[in-house]
Amino acid sequence: MKTIAFKMFRANMQQYRLFILCNLASVAISYSFIAIAANKPFKDPTIVDSMVSSNIYAPTALVVLFSCLFIPYTHSVFMKVRSKEYGILLTLGMTESEARIQVLIENMVLCVLFLLSGLGVGTLLSLFFWGMIRYGIGIHGIQIKVSLVAYKVTALYVGGVFLLSLAFNLLSMLKSTILEKIKYTDKTESGGRAKVWLCAAGVGLTVASFAVMVLFYHIHSNIWFVSLLVCVLGSVLIFFNGGALIDYYKLKRPQSYLRQLFLLSDIKYYYRKNRTIFFVTSWIFFAILFFMMFSLITYPNFTHNAVTYHPYHMVYTEITGSYRPLGDKDVRQIAESHGNRVIREDSVKFVRNELYTIFDVADIDKLLAKRYSVQRGSVLYVYPYDVKDGYEHVTDGKLADLRIDSPEGARSFSIQDSVMDPLFGQINSISDRILLVNTQDYSWFTTHSDSYKIGGFLHAYNFADWRHSKDIVEEVAKKLHKQNGGDPLDRFYQVSSRTAAYRTAHQSSNFLTFVVLYACLLLYFSAIAMIHFKLKMESMSDNRRYRSLHRIGLLEDELKTMVDRKIRVIFGVPFAYAAVLTIAYSYYTNSSYGYGLIGLACGALTVSAFLLLHAAVYRRYSQSSSRQATAGISQFKG
Repeated sequence: MKTIAFKMFRANMQQYRLFILCNLASVAISYSFIAIAANKPFKDPTIVDSMVSSNIYAPTALVVLFSCLFIPYTHSVFMKVRSKEYGILLTLGMTESEARIQVLIENMVLCVLFLLSGLGVGTLLSLFFWGMIRYGIGIHGIQIKVSLVAYKVTALYVGGVFLLSLAFNLLSMLKSTILEKIKYTDKTESGGRAKVWLCAAGVGLTVASFAVMVLFYHIHSNIWFVSLLVCVLGSVLIFFNGGALIDYYKLKRPQSYLRQLFLLSDIKYYYRKNRTIFFVTSWIFFAILFFMMFSLITYPNFTHNAVTYHPYHMVYTEITGSYRPLGDKDVRQIAESHGNRVIREDSVKFVRNELYTIFDVADIDKLLAKRYSVQRGSVLYVYPYDVKDGYEHVTDGKLADLRIDSPEGARSFSIQDSVMDPLFGQINSISDRILLVNTQDYSWFTTHSDSYKIGGFLHAYNFADWRHSKDIVEEVAKKLHKQNGGDPLDRFYQVSSRTAAYRTAHQSSNFLTFVVLYACLLLYFSAIAMIHFKLKMESMSDNRRYRSLHRIGLLEDELKTMVDRKIRVIFGVPFAYAAVLTIAYSYYTNSSYGYGLIGLACGALTVSAFLLLHAAVYRRYSQSSSRQATAGISQFKG
């Protein structure tokens, strides 16, 4: 029995190799992203701006979710193929207990092999990842090192997923009869008989998911989640009942069906065996296309926000009695020494407490060319955001009157109105809650309020060429620190500038583009590996079918056409579905921020670029599969 089992092991070496390689890739990809996400310095805002570091989370979640689907799927296919071997061994006298022990030992050895090798390859990928972050994108404050925490998290996650999959497949294998084990690879996937009306209902749900976005997305952007759930349900019905369309075609056009009998019957047989792979790859392709579209939009979006949120090229804070300013003459001299010049210099007074920053509305109207008017005893509540910055901003709803304590007693200020306006933009010393009051009330706040004790001036400058103002900003910051002392990393006193914001936006966009492209290429490789693994695992069964069809009259040219159409279906159907979803969601997820047409253009560009890659892979794979199929028939003739 051991001799027979060993011979079967040698005969199926290719299947073991494929299984290890596919899951090795999944582990390596997962580790390379987890290692970045788990790195503490990378998440430290004093080292890496959160605008950059936050871009790692969505691709990491996508990769982890994919591995959660990929590992059980490859394991299920592998166990189906191996169940035939165990069925044969059981007919030769192996007991069920011996079969269970051998299955457990075999699978645990395979798990250890692909886990260790995957962590090794993942370490190389993560080092490449770190190198691109440091030298390609320009984030130099991070040490390149191997993460032991990421090893532990990846090993526990992958091991847990594999053990759950092993338990499920082992239970399914034990419940089957010997005959079912032997014929398991020739069975279609479970799920009942496919029905045309269910497929039509799936199309209806997919269209309904778009309608949900059209009707409700401008009201609340979180409706995309409901839309996506409806779309997933629709795709389940479409892909798990798509084979019924061939039966419908056979019923409506029997003569045409008979003329293409070999081709359509083979597509129907293959489709029913691989409905899961159609469903999974379609959503992998959608994730790839959507995230690539999103990364294309980020660069103009991020750079636009850097300008919008920094209307002045440089702003620093003077705090009365504690943080002294530079003279305007000193700033002009610094600018001229760096080949630039100051073309505008302004200052505006403010007071603040822990929550609110208060400005005199007259100063705002004069400096920023606004037309706000605030009545005495009232305040204008300002949300310092740009409505077209590409993000959803939640307001506080109905605001209560403002109650201010003073030595003369409490005084209430009514909320006259609320507006959304970035004003001076992202200044470190200004809170996210801004109040505008008239001149008389501002004087009362500065002299009578118990809590508004922090006050001073914002000193703002514009340069002739802000893109080359980096050295000016850095020298001003150094002189301010030398003059006032304190912690140079204290964000409250740091100089705010458009050039620094633009540089951060540029880094963030480049990092997101790299991460998305990196993740998408790896996911695409894994999706193709999933298809390849499935076909290779069932190649022996397919070759027997082709030889049987050849014996009853199938010609080699007809076989090549049959194989090509089969490969075209598996590559084309999921891509077509994913492309439709990408185009639709590219527009509607960006339309409420004024980027709808840009999103549509980026979605179309992404689909077109991906189509070229996908068509090249399909053509190469079709040619290879056709050669293998015809070689099998030629060998049979010989």
